[in-house]
Amino acid sequence: MGTRGLIIIKHNKQIKVSQYCQFDMYYDGHGKHIAEILQKMLKDNVYDRFKELVSNLKFVDDDYLQEKYQGKVATQLLRNTASDIFPLIIQGVQEFYDCTDYLFGPWLSYAYMIDLDRNELLVYTTHSDVEGPRMVLNGREAAYLIHHHTFKINRRLLKKYNAFVKEFYESMEEN
Repeated sequence: MGTRGLIIIKHNKQIKVSQYCQFDMYYDGHGKHIAEILQKMLKDNVYDRFKELVSNLKFVDDDYLQEKYQGKVATQLLRNTASDIFPLIIQGVQEFYDCTDYLFGPWLSYAYMIDLDRNELLVYTTHSDVEGPRMVLNGREAAYLIHHHTFKINRRLLKKYNAFVKEFYESMEEN
């Protein structure tokens, strides 16, 4: 069974990416990989370039995709692409399917929002031991996703993220 989730990239107050992921979306899976990728972008001085590229991204519909790819599935649309979406954006992929409505159903366990306007990584979960406000997106409250933690995207991101993961799993062992 998969641990489903969504990766959201927000820029200029707009959702630019909402990538559905079928599996491994827990904190020490794709969540950690997202933190690692963001940290590497900062280290390699490509974070600002990434933000520029995100500005040009657009959502496309099924008809457009069918015509462009003639029945073949584009890599960025696969549900197992997950956090590999970041290198695809850097490589120039600009078209994505909008999965934002997945937030409003019961099937997601995690969501990770990269808010490029505020340089933050926001972590959401449906975990029953987590208390907090529900995710609100475009004026709509997500059905089950609760805000768990916010990280500043800076050179200490990965260290802080790893400490968060360790603390969370240790608290789970105590319960």
